[in-house]
Amino acid sequence: MFAQSDGTFVCKRGHTRDPRALDLPPDEVWLANERGELVRILTPAATLECLFAADREYLDAPAHCEAEHPPLVEIRDAVLDLVTAMELGMPYPAEVRR
Repeated sequence: MFAQSDGTFVCKRGHTRDPRALDLPPDEVWLANERGELVRILTPAATLECLFAADREYLDAPAHCEAEHPPLVEIRDAVLDLVTAMELGMPYPAEVRR
């Protein structure tokens, strides 16, 4: 989906969607990237929660091959969501639980 100048989104088939009609979980947001495409990501606060939870799980897990360790994938995905959110103008959360 792509952002329109009137604030709505349009898909490749021409269907439009009002952003107020989006039903999102409270920890997700939809943003338009630099190409005007609709991007669905976790909020920075939710991303950090995911990052810290995965980090705690990784530190508590027995040592074995890191490439096969699921928390590392979660950490990577959370960091990428955080970077995307920040690049698209979302503020860094004022309070971060660690």
